[in-house]
Amino acid sequence: MRLKFLVTCVGSIFLFLTGVVVGQKAASPRFEKYEGPARFSEMDRRLLEANLLIIRDQLNSAPGIALSRIFYDWNTRKVKAVAQVDETFLGEQKTDEVKKNLLKTAKTAVLAAGLALPELQYADPDFEMEFISINKPKRTVYAEYKNGELRIH
Repeated sequence: MRLKFLVTCVGSIFLFLTGVVVGQKAASPRFEKYEGPARFSEMDRRLLEANLLIIRDQLNSAPGIALSRIFYDWNTRKVKAVAQVDETFLGEQKTDEVKKNLLKTAKTAVLAAGLALPELQYADPDFEMEFISINKPKRTVYAEYKNGELRIH
């Protein structure tokens, strides 16, 4: 009887310690999902570099026009850019000045994309850019840059 009790106690303690050890190993760190390998393609890396070039170049260059963002459109298989504009602010400026700033922003974006992706050339006809108005509740295109031409709507 005493032997049975001793074996039961030792077995219980062994099971308890095994559970503690396994439990400690099974607990995952709080940021484990960020510690694994990143799914970051070469395209993503190069477009990130292009976006950083744009930020550096446009910080104080075009009033009323936000920083451009370059991205790869998987549906059309084209590199595109988008920038938000303050339509009210741009409406108070001279039309020639607005066109000049929009064109400067678009050419900076295509140049940055071309530096990051050698497959793109300066003034690449496939490069497209949209200027989206922030003053409208619905997504409204204020201007677009396609085929090397700027068109204000």
